Amino acid sequence: MADADRSGLGAGAQAGDGLERAVAELRQRLAALAQEIDPFPYFLNSDEVQAVEAEPGEGSGADRGCIVVCPDGEMYEFNIKLEDPGMTGYVSVVRWDSVKPVELTPEEYIAYATNALRTLERVAAEQGR
Repeated sequence: MADADRSGLGAGAQAGDGLERAVAELRQRLAALAQEIDPFPYFLNSDEVQAVEAEPGEGSGADRGCIVVCPDGEMYEFNIKLEDPGMTGYVSVVRWDSVKPVELTPEEYIAYATNALRTLERVAAEQGR
């Protein structure tokens, strides 16, 4: 094992372990804080989806859809589907909102979770928690 440490392989494994520990800690903190938020806000005036935005902001390099955190403390991709039924002769749009689980690398998760925690802390403070 000493040879692996000298070649840098041990350091890489340690960095990976550190990232996984950070992700696990952030996941626990998100779940705990999300449970404190009551009522959990609806996202973008949705009638179906309670969530807060987790986007890490400009310059993050993330090429994903809109990532949100829901009341269970997990991250999801938020989707909006708009449809014009066209049956009434009036211009009308029906909106369906949904979330789907998203897989993030540890580095991505840390960036999104850090911003989500800030947002949830702000919501909790506004609710007096």
